[in-house]
Amino acid sequence: MDSGTGVSDKRVPNGAPGTPQAKASEDGDVPPLRVLALDGGGMRGVYSAQFLNTLATRVAPAELASAPLDPGTAFDLIAGTSTGAILAGALALGVPMSEVISLYRDRGPSIFANPMPAKKWKLLAWCLANASRPANPSEPLRESLQGVFGAATLGTVFKDRGIGLCVPATNLSTHSSWVFKTPHDPTRTRDANYSLVDVCMATTAAPIFLPPALVPDPDDPEGATPFVDGGLWANNPTLVALIDALSLAKADQDVEVFSVGTCPPPVGHVVGSPAAWGLAAWQVGAEVLATSLDAQSAGYSFMAQLIAPHLSKPCRVFTLPCSPLSASQSAEVALDKASPAAIEILTDAARHDANHAYGEFLRGAETPGSRLARALRSAASEAVPIP
Repeated sequence: MDSGTGVSDKRVPNGAPGTPQAKASEDGDVPPLRVLALDGGGMRGVYSAQFLNTLATRVAPAELASAPLDPGTAFDLIAGTSTGAILAGALALGVPMSEVISLYRDRGPSIFANPMPAKKWKLLAWCLANASRPANPSEPLRESLQGVFGAATLGTVFKDRGIGLCVPATNLSTHSSWVFKTPHDPTRTRDANYSLVDVCMATTAAPIFLPPALVPDPDDPEGATPFVDGGLWANNPTLVALIDALSLAKADQDVEVFSVGTCPPPVGHVVGSPAAWGLAAWQVGAEVLATSLDAQSAGYSFMAQLIAPHLSKPCRVFTLPCSPLSASQSAEVALDKASPAAIEILTDAARHDANHAYGEFLRGAETPGSRLARALRSAASEAVPIP
């Protein structure tokens, strides 16, 4: 079935006859409202895509081994920030994760054609060259997104697939937060006509690395809003997703939130003399951004886990662990590094973590990885291809 988005749907929407949600309701049980939260992290998003692709492939029933995998159907709501929004949009549309991995691998070098160097003298030259412009243009990213999402809007995504989306961004003109949403809440339909491409451009506009995204208002031909990276305030969108899930869940329905990161490398600094921490130590602002993104990803996940047990509805937050990278591996990985070595390191780590989660699933362990595998297996087992 072609929904006019340029993407062929392989599965029926959540809640339609034959889906896990509908089947459980028919049996008299209320299934949990399942939510996926995907961190930002630039090129490190290839880790998240590979992790989900590998785990979904491992848990798929044998009779579906040759069918296109559609892990997005395991979730009622998906939240994604920055690079996580690209994955979230793909999952909601039914785009195979293998295509998203190819986007990072094939298009990443043109999207981040001018990565920030690590050595001080090269960094100084890089800063001078980009003093009055972002390091990379936005056109390669927009062209890549259009190839994946076509003309899909937030409204058509939810209409065709029944999967909600939440995408944090930052309004640069007002310095305020903004969450783009599909009309999964019928009382909040402000963003229904925004294109998925524009939404992803807004949330991925990382300061210094990419220009702000001037997003046209689809309901006002003369209106446009400048946006920058949603990671400035919600790099880990778990709390954003949890808040929306609480308003969507029925009175007797549990909420399960799965938080997937981007395998950030070990971080931290030898401070030495605090008085020496000027522009050079902060890499002319780039290190401020990186520190903020990493601190938020850990902090928001921790806060969500602490809040969940005290809510009126039964709610659990599962944070998927990432393999620690070695010092030599970490030197190759960054949000704007798209080298073959960086991609290989991240995809290898993702396969390792997904296989570990699958092993926990086989053993029946109660871990975040096994719970996510169980959710993916349930959706795959009950998937019904559209004639």
